[in-house]
Amino acid sequence: MNLLHLKYALEVEKTRSINKAAENLFIGQPTLSKSIKKLEDDLGFTLFIRTPSGIMPTADGERFLARAHEIMAQAEELEAEYKSMLARPSAYALTLPRCPMAYKVLQSFANRTGADIKADFGQLSRAVRNILQNSFDMAVIRYCPKLQPLMTERLEQEGLSWRLLGRGRFMLTFKGAQAPEITGGKSVHVAYEDSPLPHSEHGRRLLVRDSAALLDLMNIPGSYTWAVPLSGEYGLKQADIPQGEEYADMSICKRSRSITKYDRILLSLYCELMGYDLDANDL
Repeated sequence: MNLLHLKYALEVEKTRSINKAAENLFIGQPTLSKSIKKLEDDLGFTLFIRTPSGIMPTADGERFLARAHEIMAQAEELEAEYKSMLARPSAYALTLPRCPMAYKVLQSFANRTGADIKADFGQLSRAVRNILQNSFDMAVIRYCPKLQPLMTERLEQEGLSWRLLGRGRFMLTFKGAQAPEITGGKSVHVAYEDSPLPHSEHGRRLLVRDSAALLDLMNIPGSYTWAVPLSGEYGLKQADIPQGEEYADMSICKRSRSITKYDRILLSLYCELMGYDLDANDL
């Protein structure tokens, strides 16, 4: 017994005629009669009997057909849900470094593509895990350039490909008229807990997980952070000083993955907002 047998039986119930049901189902009358007979043999009881009013269900047949209606309705609902899932593209999943500019990249990407997006933020280990275990499409990570040989070796071992997007130097970032004395005991270093930079040995440290918290904590007197060049919308000042460490950004994805339109848009926007000189045609 299968769903096709149920469909045939329900059409016979509806039309009360083998000939009419066969016509509606676009099959031959002998084929339909044979199918109904097989279904009755499988069930062990008679579904229909002939009457002056046409073919009618038996008492057992009525109970069976009532349940068959429920099963067919559930099957149609499941089919519609599955087709809807196929018609709707899966969300584009990406990992970006923790920084205020990453949220700006995400906003621009969402506006440009109109795609469903699943976003996460973190560094190398999190980005690799998202790609290998959580089926993420793409990641951009930030790191200290001197660690690049170790990082690329790990990426090769994990079956991932990578591309250098650009380099820069972290800038002292603060709020107020003057830059805080970062070597003084009253300074407050605000940083991401997974920052690729070493934490300050002077003053206090405040470690956070998201950019909103970092920006709020910049209101603390004597607070500072190290950040990539920012736009003026954050109300922060920046100074390029010798203590600023170098950083680099790279994109990573599965080596077997072909670059998609969304990948190109994401990386092009990222490089544009970060001021990197990388042509989208080179991606």
